[in-house]
Amino acid sequence: MGRYNHLMTKTKTMIEPIEVVTVVNTSVEDAFQAFVTNINDWWPMDPFSLSKGTLTLEPKLSGKIIETSEEGATFVWGHVTRWDAPHRLDIAWYVGAIEETATQVSVEFATTDDGRTGVTLIQTGWEALGDLANDIRNRNNAGWTTILGTHYANYVTAHCPQIV
Repeated sequence: MGRYNHLMTKTKTMIEPIEVVTVVNTSVEDAFQAFVTNINDWWPMDPFSLSKGTLTLEPKLSGKIIETSEEGATFVWGHVTRWDAPHRLDIAWYVGAIEETATQVSVEFATTDDGRTGVTLIQTGWEALGDLANDIRNRNNAGWTTILGTHYANYVTAHCPQIV
């Protein structure tokens, strides 16, 4: 049972997507690899997790994003719905909930005019969360800005080959 299982109705009103963009000074391939393979190294589990455990992303279509607690309990956060390495990754995102309440997260990696990599995260489909949609969207907006713009960007700067 997830924390959003009590949703009674889906909202009919279109809710604005979240869009967060960061630019990292590495290649598209390295930025994508860091995002997928090293997610546990850069994702801030405190406070952005269910158990403060470890995080893995199975690097393939239908691959799951799984948090594992110190006690060995697992929590599926979502699964990959599009795998276009190293340019795009789409995820059905339902952290702590049921798959029927999934929103969609798309992460695109593109070379900028100056040779760096622009990483754009867009989250849509808030209507699936019913009456809680606006509150969860607002919380996620602040969360993604911190997660992608600070933690991921800092990890890439410290661990990926930099563009000269």
